[in-house]
Amino acid sequence: MPEQPHELGQHQPIAEWAFGCLMIWHQRAETTGGVLALAEVVLPKGDEPPIHLHSREDELCFVLDGELTVHRGLARIQAGPGTSVWLPRGIPHGFAVHTATARVLHHYTPAGVERAHRAFGVTAPDLVLPPADARRPQEGEVEAEFARYGVTRVGPAPTMGRERI
Repeated sequence: MPEQPHELGQHQPIAEWAFGCLMIWHQRAETTGGVLALAEVVLPKGDEPPIHLHSREDELCFVLDGELTVHRGLARIQAGPGTSVWLPRGIPHGFAVHTATARVLHHYTPAGVERAHRAFGVTAPDLVLPPADARRPQEGEVEAEFARYGVTRVGPAPTMGRERI
């Protein structure tokens, strides 16, 4: 039997606003058979996620635009355009944005955690950041939803002061 090509197939990316960011889901569990999820995220300085860890998936961040400091355990990695940073499951991580905005690809393997992100997303009518008055979910509801997918918050966002790891 001839080998079948492994292509992800045609689909339309999903653009959403969540957590003050623009998130474009290029691949999800539904489009990859659960193998991976891929998001292009544009976020402004000050809207970084808290330090957290994943128990079920590994993450790779690839910086497209902007400057970040990625916090991976006790390591601090300066990351500009073209830099990729591996974030294995079980290691606390987060990042601080140093430019007005940053655009980062987030690759999760296996897929699934994108459902927690998407639980708070609303359709983005344009590929721009959400308005300043967009609804922000309460910290407790975010933590509860992400906990369903094995993600645990372990400290505040790096830009909010010294993280607790």
